[in-house]
Amino acid sequence: MATLNDQLDAYRRAQDAAERTRLRDDIWGQYGVEGAVLVLDMSGFARLTQKHGVVHYLSMVRTMQLTVEPIVQDHGGQLVKFEADDCFATFQDTVNAVLAAIAMQRSFANSHAEQPPNQRIQVSIGIDTGNYLMPESNDFFGNPVNLASKLGEDVAVAGEILLTSAVLKQLPKTDPFLLTAVQYSISGLVIDAWRVNWQVDDENRSLDKTG
Repeated sequence: MATLNDQLDAYRRAQDAAERTRLRDDIWGQYGVEGAVLVLDMSGFARLTQKHGVVHYLSMVRTMQLTVEPIVQDHGGQLVKFEADDCFATFQDTVNAVLAAIAMQRSFANSHAEQPPNQRIQVSIGIDTGNYLMPESNDFFGNPVNLASKLGEDVAVAGEILLTSAVLKQLPKTDPFLLTAVQYSISGLVIDAWRVNWQVDDENRSLDKTG
């Protein structure tokens, strides 16, 4: 069976538009996946590394990895990869992706009381959903990956969970999330997003789409 690189080479060489369409559809048919993408980024890399050294920060990265991997699994997700101080994961159920993000934020927040300030982990998280290519179990490509990365790495600040409008549409009104509408402009894109107010007590949470 041809590999993805073989198929991309064939697509690159093809001169006929119909042939390119066929090759593109073949790639999506073989590697296309639909689901939610979660991207987590640790905050404070430059500051902590400058002050305490890279070994100290890498030890915090390892703590992050050991914390989030079981949370992904417990919520029915698939850990795709750890890359630097980022975590990339997928979920077939969008609600589970949001619940996993909340569990991650709460886990780190709850551990702060037990940690000295220089060991407290803070993360930002972005979630999008849609169709993407996953040729291998440890990598994926597509618009949901790009948007979740933009939100989680470039836009969200420490302690935030940001969702795209596509995620919002898949959240039933009965799900207990308090959301606030926000908008960002980055890299030529205007992104309508929703911030999850996960700090609110469970019994007081409700889905608020009014912003």
